Amino acid sequence: LAGKDLQESLDAAGKINFYGRDFLIERPILKAISGKKRYVLLLDEAEKASEEIEYTLLEVLENFSISIPQYGTVTCPEEMRPIVFLTSNRYRDLSQALKRRCNYLYIKQKTAEELKEILQMQSSIDPKVAESVANCAKQIRSLPLKQQPSISELSEWAKYLSMLNSDELEEETLKASLCMIAKNKEDRQTMENAKLF
Repeated sequence: LAGKDLQESLDAAGKINFYGRDFLIERPILKAISGKKRYVLLLDEAEKASEEIEYTLLEVLENFSISIPQYGTVTCPEEMRPIVFLTSNRYRDLSQALKRRCNYLYIKQKTAEELKEILQMQSSIDPKVAESVANCAKQIRSLPLKQQPSISELSEWAKYLSMLNSDELEEETLKASLCMIAKNKEDRQTMENAKLF
C-alpha cells in the first residue's frame, strides 16, 4: 500500500484474501501435514496441552488433516504422512479417543546411574554433585508428590548446587534450594519431611 492514498489503499485491501495461504502461519502440526516433505512430529508432554489442541490432534491422528475456519481443510498426502510421537508424564489422563489413535510404549524412569550421566552431559558439573542429585532424585521419586521433578528441573538444580562452595552446602541451604524442584507447597513440605539431606 506504499504510495497509495486512503481510497486506493481501501480498494487494494478489499482485494486481499486475509484468510488465504499468504496469511496462514504454519505451526508445527500444520507444517507436519503440509505435504512438502515427510516429517517426524514430537509432541512432548501432550497432557499439558489445552483441550482444543487435543481435539486438533484427534483430527490429525484420525486422517492427517486439519479443518481451518474460513480457509478449508488441509489434508496430508498419504505418502507424506508424518510419524507422530506423543509423550505424557500423566499429569492428567489423555482422552480415550486420543489414546485409541496411538500405540503405547512405556519407558522406565532413569536409574540413578543413567540420571547421573544425563546430568553430567547437560550441565557439565562435578561428578560428585551429579551423583548426589541423582541419588536424591531416586529418593524423591518414591515420595507421594503431586508433580515429580523433571530431568530439566533436576539439571538446573544440579547446576545451582555445583556453583556453591562445599561450606555452603549445609542442610538449610539445600532445603532452601528445593524451590527449584518442588513446584507447590505440599510437595516442598513432603520433600523437607523426607530428610533428603
